[in-house]
Amino acid sequence: MGMTYLDDKRIAMYVRPCGSQSVELLRHVMAHELGHAHDTELMSAADRRAWLAARGIPASTPWYGCSGCTDFATPAGDFAEVYAQWARGASTNRSQLAGDVGRAQLAALARRFF
Repeated sequence: MGMTYLDDKRIAMYVRPCGSQSVELLRHVMAHELGHAHDTELMSAADRRAWLAARGIPASTPWYGCSGCTDFATPAGDFAEVYAQWARGASTNRSQLAGDVGRAQLAALARRFF
């Protein structure tokens, strides 16, 4: 429902009619894509290694998946999902790699990475 084009520094959102896409989901997707922008512009290789360690993701896990594929099971997608959880003040995210984070862990991750 959204795509961040890293080389172009552009985010595309694919908005559907209100009956098939909630405002909350649209907010989440936008926050997820903003997480990718934050990652691309501000995170270093050392920051990404620290993220993997903080989330308990093996260091050998490639940061990105295939171009255009869903990213919920990649470190880049995990970062974007946790960023979206933080940005929306939500209690859940859709990461398939390391899952939801509790309030205290989210606050610690935000202080360090966001």
